[in-house]
Amino acid sequence: MKKLTISQEKAINLDKHLSVTANAGSGKTTVLIEKYVKILEEILNNSPQIEELTDIVESVVVITFTEKAASELKERATKAIEDKIREAREKNDLESLRKYEALRDAMPSAVIGTIHSFCAKILREFAVTAGIDANFNILEGAERDRAIDIIIENKLKEFLNRNDENAKRLLYVIEKIKIADFYKLVKKLITSRELVEKVKRDIYNVKNDDEIIQMWRDKISNYVINVFKQSLMTNVLRSLYGHLSSVLSITRAQIDEFEKAIEKEEAAKAYQIFMEIVSKKIYWENLSNLRSDIKNALNQKPKQVSEEIQAQLQLLKRVAEDIGKVNLNNFDNFTEKHRNYVKDTRLILSLYDEINTEYEKFKALNGYLDFEDLQLKANNLLDDESVRSELSQRFRYIMIDEYQDTNYLQYEIVKKLIKDFSEKMKLFIVGDDKQSIYGFRGSDVEVFHKTSRDICEYGDGEKIMLQESFRLLRGIAEFVNRVFGKIMGERISIHEVEYSPIIVGRDVDDDGVVEMLVLKKDKKNKNNDKNSEEESNEEDLKLAEARFVAKKILKLLQDDDAYVYKNGERKKVEPVDIAVLIRNRNVLKPIENAFIEMNIPYIVSSGIGFYQTQEIYDFLNYFEFLINTNNDVALVGILRSPFFGISDSEIFRISV
Repeated sequence: MKKLTISQEKAINLDKHLSVTANAGSGKTTVLIEKYVKILEEILNNSPQIEELTDIVESVVVITFTEKAASELKERATKAIEDKIREAREKNDLESLRKYEALRDAMPSAVIGTIHSFCAKILREFAVTAGIDANFNILEGAERDRAIDIIIENKLKEFLNRNDENAKRLLYVIEKIKIADFYKLVKKLITSRELVEKVKRDIYNVKNDDEIIQMWRDKISNYVINVFKQSLMTNVLRSLYGHLSSVLSITRAQIDEFEKAIEKEEAAKAYQIFMEIVSKKIYWENLSNLRSDIKNALNQKPKQVSEEIQAQLQLLKRVAEDIGKVNLNNFDNFTEKHRNYVKDTRLILSLYDEINTEYEKFKALNGYLDFEDLQLKANNLLDDESVRSELSQRFRYIMIDEYQDTNYLQYEIVKKLIKDFSEKMKLFIVGDDKQSIYGFRGSDVEVFHKTSRDICEYGDGEKIMLQESFRLLRGIAEFVNRVFGKIMGERISIHEVEYSPIIVGRDVDDDGVVEMLVLKKDKKNKNNDKNSEEESNEEDLKLAEARFVAKKILKLLQDDDAYVYKNGERKKVEPVDIAVLIRNRNVLKPIENAFIEMNIPYIVSSGIGFYQTQEIYDFLNYFEFLINTNNDVALVGILRSPFFGISDSEIFRISV
């Protein structure tokens, strides 16, 4: 095993609640595995009976984001134990050998999986208390989507066919946001029931319309004031005034007025002053560029002073972009619109209630639970003190990987298990808030920050930072730090993540290379059909970019001076050493074509296979409808396909 850093050793050896923030390539998985094995060793050494090894392995819970990651963690943990077996054998330590071999044999019982598999495990064990069938099946993927789609369609038709005022209003809402987007919205509500029920319970079931509007105003006002305070905006404005007073058409009195408004928490007034200063006195109205007189003044300043001012101007722009669209100073001018929005929301929630009731009946009838159910029912189960106490006695450690992609419900489950840090059970979380990318699935990076604070405040734990990256060379790490240090900067709101610089931990004396390849657009091939020309030019550009990339790769493969490092040694570049990352799949086909043209071997990872193309789905829908003419989902798929080309809005009108 490679030598550990001080931070890694600390994370592995400390026996307390820990929150570990790990930069990309900092060896967080190594730390997780080493700590896991160390915990098992400590429990093993304190265990009098070797027969209890299955219980020992089951006493440490490891939760990660995907089943694939869980499988890899279990495999690596088993390998780490096998390394201990080999060491014991080499030292002829028969007692340790016997223990580690028994520990390895008990690893199939290890509780390493996703939060959903963990919840399913305890629900099956305490099914009677949870009020469910222990033999439940998990409703997921295409089967779940199809069930929800059919229920939404049937309930929506039923709702609209009532032809009352609510039906007419809902039809207006649907036409306003378009039928396809409305379906997505309702489906999102059904798959995010915990959050929806909380919103209903805390807001829509207990407040009238005006109280809800006032709550929105208060929350926006508090958010704006907190952003101003967090960014130390008064100090920024005073500094800019001191450096640029000759060209800034703002007064000290304005800044004083801004400061007083913040102190008195008069958010609308502070907001109005700030936005007027930024969009009229410093930047142009769309915040795209600095005013020319300010640019000229910056050019006349010493370099160090100019850079300091530019950093402050950048922070000013970030704050303006963050709060600019809330339009707080005009909030009260839109009261009637806000009332309509509340009414529309109540209407959609009433439709949600009907759809959800039908969905619950469907699951109960067929013995199903979906992923949301697993978490909700596990959370409710842990309110039973006898269950919670039994599990707390059983589990000694809960370790959670990729914690930046956790949501509040999952944290609630963990908090109940450890009884708000009052149990002997330890919590170990590890993640990187900069890599939080699953907000669309309900994860919230603020959960990571809150849990870290709770661990230090209530759990007498510590927060550890793994900054050293063993993945990047010096030059590449410096490039990343320079670019993202400016883009992300300091955290000014709960929606942002503060950038922590990457420290190079890789023991290689090389800088690496960062290149930017720029392809100029070719303005040839003009014709009279403007739409056809734009579409043709866009496809041509994609292929041209793909060929440009392919030529660069070909050059690297053919250049004897191009190299990569493998196990610390320089090696000639091979196709397997190269990765091409793309923003979306629209450019995948041109890249594949370019690689085929130039005989570059490649593998598509997470691409669309033949059987996942839209054309295949269209034919499948056609066949499914022919087999069962009552299959409305398949029928809608056919009507939307190139076979008929009917729009979503027209299909919707026909259906109702």
